[in-house]
Amino acid sequence: MSNTLYFLRHAATQLDQFKPRSKWTLSEEGVYAAEGLAGSPVFDNVDIIISSDEEKAYQTAKPLADKLGKDIMRMPELNELDSWGCQRVLGEGGV
Repeated sequence: MSNTLYFLRHAATQLDQFKPRSKWTLSEEGVYAAEGLAGSPVFDNVDIIISSDEEKAYQTAKPLADKLGKDIMRMPELNELDSWGCQRVLGEGGV
């Protein structure tokens, strides 16, 4: 028996300077991309869906979870780090 792990980044977000980035949601483009992800047969045999606790990550996983009839396990341990801080250290290219 083998296991395969898929790590996906959240889809495109709606930037909102008045909210913390952890509260940002998907943009219209991001919603469309998340729905496209759910339509991919690559993920048809997924057993468990795990997301960070951030809304944009949950919204990315939700169409796939709905298609497969799976719950999404939300884990705050997977939330974004201070990537703005990483940019200050690493330069504009980020990580």
